Amino acid sequence: MQRITKNVDGSTSTLSNEERSLLARLALGEASPEHDPQEQAGVIATALNRVGKPEWADSVKGVVFQPKQFTATQNKKGGFYRYSADDYADARNIVDGIASGSI
Repeated sequence: MQRITKNVDGSTSTLSNEERSLLARLALGEASPEHDPQEQAGVIATALNRVGKPEWADSVKGVVFQPKQFTATQNKKGGFYRYSADDYADARNIVDGIASGSI
């Protein structure tokens, strides 16, 4: 399922399932489940706001994995740390809330 997201400039775009998953995993890595959910929302919003800007990548994946930007993607294995299914579901709900404009 894809979600429409409202961009800061008023335009809209569609997030693929892969992008939604990347953003949820990024949020967990940058603001672990023990943090306030608004911190995770801030991480997601930051990544989405960077997409397509001249100094950033032109895709969610490109922004998430841009070198030296997010510590969650810079672990020694080059990927994300693991979190529980419940934590992941909560983060995915935050992504969906931002994408729908309800957060």
